[in-house]
Amino acid sequence: MSQSHVPKIPPADKLIAWLYRSGRPGLAATLLWQTKGCNLSSLIQWPDASGMIWTLNPHVAIDRALLLTGRHDPEIFDILSAEIRPHDVVWDIGANIGCLSLPLVRQHKTVRLVAFEPSPAAAHQFTLNAELNGLKAELVTTPLADCLRAECLHIKLSRNSGQNSLRPWEEVSYDFKIHLLCESAASLMEKSNLPEPNIVKLDVEQFEEEVLRGMEPILRGSKLRLLIFECMRNNSPQRFQAISDLLTECGFRVDEIPPEPGKPVENFVARRTGRD
Repeated sequence: MSQSHVPKIPPADKLIAWLYRSGRPGLAATLLWQTKGCNLSSLIQWPDASGMIWTLNPHVAIDRALLLTGRHDPEIFDILSAEIRPHDVVWDIGANIGCLSLPLVRQHKTVRLVAFEPSPAAAHQFTLNAELNGLKAELVTTPLADCLRAECLHIKLSRNSGQNSLRPWEEVSYDFKIHLLCESAASLMEKSNLPEPNIVKLDVEQFEEEVLRGMEPILRGSKLRLLIFECMRNNSPQRFQAISDLLTECGFRVDEIPPEPGKPVENFVARRTGRD
């Protein structure tokens, strides 16, 4: 982005960000409510250390973590970035606000990004973040599943939008539901003329197996080299085993991604074996 197109950060946004980052969340939240109002309107602009400009909702855990640290899931980002080849197609399934895939596109200019995000609020922020940084991405709001079917997307407006899911967590209290028509990735790719991916990041809160079943023709194809996926193995060992078996059958080796010290393994990387 040229210097002339860099947006001017509002003074109130700078102050709110500074209060959060200096360890004064109470004062920051008070100012946020006074200047921005309710959850869906509580968006501030903030430039991170790399020069990326974000539209963030500090009421939401993912946004607030990005505000405080400047990075989201750095271990996943580093793997993705190291595996990128020129002109690769990257699918970010469960893109949220773009906290992983948009910095990837900024770093690797020739990447073609297809982001899947059915939550209206997160999709809106994704679009704002892409536009603020002059980044190109194709946004798909159709949720993915194993076949064409109706499902209910459970939405969290505050605290942790990363818990939005077609398979809701039992212990989570959701704010509302959206009834949506899901498609398999293979069918949607054909109908919408989407490019076949070389790299996929998958994070859909307990719905990974269904998405991967709908991706089976892609998994068995020749283009996909690497898949990073989240799965709570300790909570759902049978689901993890089914995913691992499917990926192994399709020619992938599944490995753990080491988490931060003291945290359980939640993310895995599947690399295609026996092909260039």
